Amino acid sequence: MPDRYQTTTKPEADSRRHRDRHRPNAATRRWYSLDRWERLRDRVLRESAYTCAECGHITLALDVDHIRRHNGDPRLFWDRSNLQALCHSPCHERKTQRGE
Repeated sequence: MPDRYQTTTKPEADSRRHRDRHRPNAATRRWYSLDRWERLRDRVLRESAYTCAECGHITLALDVDHIRRHNGDPRLFWDRSNLQALCHSPCHERKTQRGE
């Protein structure tokens, strides 16, 4: 019986994992799966009171965004003062599209 909550098919998930492993920043992207990142992310969300730093929208569905691009620099990646909560759409998407 298929899982009704499954959002991607197995071939799609396998393809995404393969693509991610071969991206130039694959080692850095692994930081996002660490418990340390989850704790820091939760801290940012709690400190922001689940409020988007850009538009002020209050929601549980926020992305934790690096204000300055870290480009693999662990000091910038883990620096709490370089993190902000942004609603996924439109604020984080807009910032990402601008290349910030």
